[in-house]
Amino acid sequence: MELESGEELIWKGRPAYHLRYPFLAFMSLFGILNINGASLGDAVDAASTILFFGFLVASLVSLIVDKERKYYLTNRRIIAHNSTLLVPDLSSVRMEQSRLGRFRGVGNVYFDSREGRWIAFKHVKEPNLIVHSSMSLRGIPAGATGMVFCNYCGSRIPGGATKCPNCGADV
Repeated sequence: MELESGEELIWKGRPAYHLRYPFLAFMSLFGILNINGASLGDAVDAASTILFFGFLVASLVSLIVDKERKYYLTNRRIIAHNSTLLVPDLSSVRMEQSRLGRFRGVGNVYFDSREGRWIAFKHVKEPNLIVHSSMSLRGIPAGATGMVFCNYCGSRIPGGATKCPNCGADV
């Protein structure tokens, strides 16, 4: 990836390592080691061996595919492995995390444009950091992507506003 003149690299990364395939390969070892000599034990042993090698292959494929994917966040562009979005066209940034992803500190970050296009950074470490740095690039204060209500007149105001446009009260 080459930067244009005047462009600064804010964040660079790639997907985090997936732990599910090595974990499942490790768990399938218990079926291989639990042989009692009966025909059921032989069937469990054969199935566990197939699962073990299948999950090892899935681990390697996941490593190879994720190694090719790189994500860049600059002061002018958001670059994924297959598309680019300009920062002035950015309308919102959102993050998605599962419970296990929250525990591991990984998640998906979605960048939405005004034209309806979007780019996703899938399974990245520290998605909160990416969201806050990308919103500050666009000039959106952190946490100000939604609407709030005025305490005095009840009108809806953008989340980053300090005064109500209808009644002039401090928010």
